[in-house]
Amino acid sequence: MDKIHAMQLFIRVADLESFSRAAETLAAT
Repeated sequence: MDKIHAMQLFIRVADLESFSRAAETLAAT
């Protein structure tokens, strides 16, 4: 269960990072 929770957390962080980068790209345009 701990590994699954860690993977879900990692995926969420990765999604937030990609989302922030996308937001920066839209703001720079």
